[in-house]
Amino acid sequence: MTNLNIKLYIATSLLILSFASCKMKTAEEIDAPAVNREIKDRKIRRYKPAEIQQIAYERGVEIIREVKKDTLNCNTTTFSTPEKWNNLIESIHLVCEGENLDTGLGVVGNELWKAYQNQNLTELLEKGTIQSDLRNKNYIFSEAVAVEDGFGVIFITMSKKEVVRSMY
Repeated sequence: MTNLNIKLYIATSLLILSFASCKMKTAEEIDAPAVNREIKDRKIRRYKPAEIQQIAYERGVEIIREVKKDTLNCNTTTFSTPEKWNNLIESIHLVCEGENLDTGLGVVGNELWKAYQNQNLTELLEKGTIQSDLRNKNYIFSEAVAVEDGFGVIFITMSKKEVVRSMY
């Protein structure tokens, strides 16, 4: 045997031994029914992004209903919400007509504010919107509201992680 053949033989032998010693699980060794039972028993469920976003929208609608709208004005900086939403809500902002474009909500918030300013107010008061932030870690629910000084948009930033937790 030549020097090259010996090296190839040793390399092949080591490769075979390493695979055998790792005891890697193959598809035949995985008990799929047992795994499925465990998932069902633990109530583990994989949610699609659209399902999570729909729940975030529903939570946003619930939160908006519970915010005391009679106290909303363009100077409002704190909002009273029930304690059950404390983990879910990261921030609430009210941006009013005529305010500076910089909402403090980043690119997505600014784009939403522009969109609200360009729409018919009666259409906007009928429903809110839900958007994911650029990092896809938060959802921003927004809804047009009538405030004592005119028109405004309330933005509720919700943690995606907490939205998923609220689904269980």
